[in-house]
Amino acid sequence: MATLVLRGFVGLSLLGLAACTPPQPQFRTLDAALIGQDGRQGERFTMNASYTPGDGAVQLSTVLPGGERFSGNLIQETRTTYPQRPAYRPPVIVRGRLYYPDDDYYDYSPRTEYGSKGQALLLGTQARTLTCTFTFARAAAGPFGGGFGECAVSDGQKVSVTF
Repeated sequence: MATLVLRGFVGLSLLGLAACTPPQPQFRTLDAALIGQDGRQGERFTMNASYTPGDGAVQLSTVLPGGERFSGNLIQETRTTYPQRPAYRPPVIVRGRLYYPDDDYYDYSPRTEYGSKGQALLLGTQARTLTCTFTFARAAAGPFGGGFGECAVSDGQKVSVTF
């Protein structure tokens, strides 16, 4: 009997610790390549995407093959929608008891819908910028769900990104 109580106590303790654990950050590596003047793929490098819940934006960072570091935020298109409430339905009396319609318990709070497009402006350590546009495969997941993008360095170089 004591072992059963001890197992129950340990199980509840572990469940309590799991409930207190803060949300974990997400990380993703994006494959990128410089595009030459002739349109061919040049040197390859990686771009890093990270998101910490509560920060509000996905952070992007990279180091171009020349050694310059770039970092900035990814902004994804969003739209807030407000569901329509149905027409009021009065309570119904059945066998002397009062019943309320089920849709009174539906959640009518605003919802955020994510678009499949995103933009980023990354600032470099040598006074250059990297301007990117992305298309996401799964809009709600952003860069963590796959997609592709194109970037342009302020001096005219082009970069292709897949993730």
